[in-house]
Amino acid sequence: MNNAIESVFRACHSLTKKERLRLERSIEIGKKAHEGQRRKSDGSPYFVHPLSVAEILCKWGADCDTVIAGILHDTVEDTPLTIEDVKEEFGQSVASLVEGVTKFTKMDLKETDLLSGEVETLRKLFEVMRKDIRVFIIKIADRMHNLRTIEGLSEERRVSFAKESLDIYYKIAYHLGMGEACREITNICIPYVYPEKAKIRERYWKNQKSSVTDAVSEIHESLDKEMKKGQVLEVECIKSSHDIPRVNNEDESSDRAYYCIIITKDEDSCYSTFKALHSLYHPVRRKFHDYIASPPESGYKSLHTTIIGPHDKQVQIRIRTKEMDLQNKYGVLRTAFNNTDKSTKEFTWLQRSAELDRTTRESSEAFWEALKSDIFQKSIQVTVNGAGLSVPSESTVLDAIYFHLAAKAHKTKTVLVNGQNAEFSAVLHADDVVEVILGKESAVQYYWLDLVTTKYARNLVVEALKAFDSSERFAVGQQLLQKELDHFQKILVGEINKQQQKAIAAYFQRDTFEDVIVMIGEGVLQPSEIVSLIQKKDYCVQKPYRFRLRLTVTDVHRDEIISQISSLARVHSVSIEHIFMNPKSKHGMITMRLRGVSQNKSRYADFLSALERHSWISRLQTRITMRQRATLMATFLFAFVVLLLEFFIVARWRDWSIGEPYFYMMILQIILILPPLIINFYILRMLRHFVVAFRNDRWFLILCLLLNVAVCSLILYESVIVGVNKNILPL
Repeated sequence: MNNAIESVFRACHSLTKKERLRLERSIEIGKKAHEGQRRKSDGSPYFVHPLSVAEILCKWGADCDTVIAGILHDTVEDTPLTIEDVKEEFGQSVASLVEGVTKFTKMDLKETDLLSGEVETLRKLFEVMRKDIRVFIIKIADRMHNLRTIEGLSEERRVSFAKESLDIYYKIAYHLGMGEACREITNICIPYVYPEKAKIRERYWKNQKSSVTDAVSEIHESLDKEMKKGQVLEVECIKSSHDIPRVNNEDESSDRAYYCIIITKDEDSCYSTFKALHSLYHPVRRKFHDYIASPPESGYKSLHTTIIGPHDKQVQIRIRTKEMDLQNKYGVLRTAFNNTDKSTKEFTWLQRSAELDRTTRESSEAFWEALKSDIFQKSIQVTVNGAGLSVPSESTVLDAIYFHLAAKAHKTKTVLVNGQNAEFSAVLHADDVVEVILGKESAVQYYWLDLVTTKYARNLVVEALKAFDSSERFAVGQQLLQKELDHFQKILVGEINKQQQKAIAAYFQRDTFEDVIVMIGEGVLQPSEIVSLIQKKDYCVQKPYRFRLRLTVTDVHRDEIISQISSLARVHSVSIEHIFMNPKSKHGMITMRLRGVSQNKSRYADFLSALERHSWISRLQTRITMRQRATLMATFLFAFVVLLLEFFIVARWRDWSIGEPYFYMMILQIILILPPLIINFYILRMLRHFVVAFRNDRWFLILCLLLNVAVCSLILYESVIVGVNKNILPL
């Protein structure tokens, strides 16, 4: 333990004499408070852990109060020491930090799903982060040391602890620009959570090390000859960290095992070096990113490019200044301990989390979904009215406007993207430039809910819609719910029985089902939440679902359509088996047909919703599958056969039963007419559910109609013409 104490003081060499005395006092109190306690992971004295946390904080440049709070962060929870004791001894600042960490730790993330207590813990974390970012810094230092000693945990606990670190701590640290912390988290956790991926990356490291190192050395020599002396300060070959596997991402590329960092004298030298590299070596297309001119909110700055280097070896290049390199490694740590108020203002996503928190108080799941869509999602850089902005990938134009203007976006009248008129629903791409023209009054409409993908923008639209008349909100809610039900082709809104209505109202803590419909109209609830309660879980979630679609799209997007649809399909676990695109356009529109299978009906509904948000889709129609077509056709044919049998049986019976009472004949006709009547009633009921699909299959409807008309004509002929001739009253 003495070695651990000495390590803390060596790391805190910048503290003043007075601060070192305070630090000594905190160590004395912490040591006494944790006396006799042992760590579960390795059996060492427990106080070694707080000391290690303090050492990490010192190396990060933490102020004295933060280091002391790191030493005492477990005392209030695990020992008789109280917040009042800490306040009396070290002041309000240290007490507030310890209290913030303690409140978070008391609800700390356990080995369960992130949809209940864990999410509320996360909610609390964001709340304390908005007040003082140093609370999270202490917490992640605590997590870092626990990860370094993860080997002492059981195998099951190691996996869950590592996954939790990737799901939460890594993503927050990434958005705060803490590159070194992110690197260490992934390198420790990926081998436990994704062991096969880790083995592939380790094999690449081993196989590529020599060739990449040689290539980087030659690149360095070439730059020294090409550039002015002093422009390039360092050229280093860096082993890449483990990557978190992406959705449906296949094997990793061996070319990503290492990358080359070039440190230059100043920003101008970055661009000069970039130009020199591209003149010396052939650049790989679409592998250039300028994060100096357009940095993300994390503050990351660098020029990225990939070249075909010496010996035809692909090499990833990162060009930056020394200052940029430090910022990329430490991010928020460089400002958090100087001015805590200023350090979080640059992270607008942290401020937006307050709005997400406020609007999801009734549902932990809703808060988690909001975090995933708005904050933990991969982001892109765009410009709105001259201001740089980070928005989640797949964000629409309207999302970006709300991110930039907040409630002022209600007055949006016209939008230009890259100088061209654009739809509000247009999906943005990296480096797009958006110009917004505002009107004098609010222009919010209900359909705006379908034009946004982020929870933040949706919540602002919902707030504006609450000013609308309740009857209008009910009508819109009913339409939205029916649209979602049509995706599943199951029931109509009017067919939801009273028992289901009461259960749904109780689930959402409302008096009536109509109140729930109004909530959908306001945008407070997603129609999919209602459908998930109505559908049987095993039917909706587990069974693969085959589908056929017909799309009408704008011809100007012909080259991008298939790639965009394929990308959306991968995201929503949908497999596209066949795509047909009409080579001829009509009035600037082209039609295409899709056939495929989704993981389940819920995924299929999400896929449809994602397609509908794209402005290049003019019309989207679902078509019945071959199995559905065969089932319905068989039903119609069965009805047809039964009616024909009735015709022949009744005709024969009349010949055999001359002189029999007419009563028996009437009973026989009623018995024979009931099956086709029931079948046709069932068919009509199915048609109401499949009405969206049948709009695209008019020939099928006409054929079925003609079959029934033909049979009815036969019955009419048999009953009226033949019946009159035989003096038998027709039915």
